[in-house]
Amino acid sequence: PVTMESTRRVISCALLRPTACHLVAIICLLVCPSTGIELGSFLADNLVLARHPLSARLWGWGAPTESVTVSLDGSLIKNATAIVESDGTWIIGLKPRGASAGPHMLTVIGSQSGSVTLNNVAFGDVFLCSGQSNMELAVAGAFNNDTEIADSINYPNLRLANVNLTASDTPQDRVGSKAPYVWATSAPDAFGMPWQWPSAACYFFGRDLYNMLGGSVPIGLVSAPWGGQTVETFSSPDAIADETCGGTVGYRRNESEGGEYHQDTDATKNITLALENSTTMFRRHGRRLPETSQLWNAMIHPIINMR
Repeated sequence: PVTMESTRRVISCALLRPTACHLVAIICLLVCPSTGIELGSFLADNLVLARHPLSARLWGWGAPTESVTVSLDGSLIKNATAIVESDGTWIIGLKPRGASAGPHMLTVIGSQSGSVTLNNVAFGDVFLCSGQSNMELAVAGAFNNDTEIADSINYPNLRLANVNLTASDTPQDRVGSKAPYVWATSAPDAFGMPWQWPSAACYFFGRDLYNMLGGSVPIGLVSAPWGGQTVETFSSPDAIADETCGGTVGYRRNESEGGEYHQDTDATKNITLALENSTTMFRRHGRRLPETSQLWNAMIHPIINMR
């Protein structure tokens, strides 16, 4: 007889014994590449691309072996094409262009994966602003912040981007935005709280440069700071390994290796002890400090093609 209990058992068995279709769907969710052309991190509306003499770069992912082309304001850009590699990646270098606020419409077209269009794109100078707390302090924490933020509306071709705080042991290809936007034009609604976004040092530098150039060159500011971190955390493995100028490895050398880069003093011993105690304190509270190259891997490497 069919009872409520027997029905419950049949449903439970069906849920516990997935069909081949179920397994294929689960596997595909885990490993199958996403459909559609995908642009690299921080390639978005309101973007500033590098102007002449640099060749601005576009990059991302698509279906292996498909071709990728680029159009600007509705016209295909000659020689701006790439074939997607076997790992799904592609990169295109655009012919150098002079400073221009546009607004330009830029479309990346995959022969098999559709297209992505970016609006209000400009060509100008792009700056990465990274470091610890002096760089992380946002405009909202600066003197006269209300006046400065209200004044921000006067610089429409000053564009702002803010990299999310994240760390990784290995170089990453993607990173998100710290702000609720990816790129924003300078305006009061682009500013967060004192320790949010954008960086005050970065913004005031960019604004002064923008004014110095008479507002004729769009300025893109990419903030990627994290307060309280050492220079090693922001440094690439290549930089860490470079000893040509003393570097950041071989902090101390013994005499058999040709002397010391650094000589201990009471002051430096106290600093070392304070750092060790600080690390112990952070670990005691369940927090882990980013380590060598981890911020480079997670926050800088994903946007390195912007250079």
